[in-house]
Amino acid sequence: DIYSDATANNQELWKLGDTFELIFGEEGRQDYFEVQVAPNGPQLELHIPDCRTFRAIPHAKKICDIGLQSRTVILSEQNLWLAELRIPLRSVGISEDRLRYVAIRQNHTHGRETEITAGAVFPETAHTPELWERYPA
Repeated sequence: DIYSDATANNQELWKLGDTFELIFGEEGRQDYFEVQVAPNGPQLELHIPDCRTFRAIPHAKKICDIGLQSRTVILSEQNLWLAELRIPLRSVGISEDRLRYVAIRQNHTHGRETEITAGAVFPETAHTPELWERYPA
């Protein structure tokens, strides 16, 4: 099933239902960004100072505005949803030739454990920049 209980931007979307996430940063920098979108449209934009302390920083202090534009489409008959994200990298000072990223899909199914699909295998968390893909891949 496709669902999200999110009702506004910058909520903790990963706790409220299905999400598509993109975590990205520039190679050589400690700080990075995480953007998420829920199938019903709410989006989240976070700036994270470094991967070692990201859990210690309150959610509200990580919220930022990088100019994310997103669009979602739900195809109910196929039990599928699509997300398109546009991120102006220049607004956060990231150069395309030094971009690293990982894409993550969280599928929350009622009554079962959350299924997480990512573009890499992570030992503990996707907040591991050295394992992210380089762009262009």
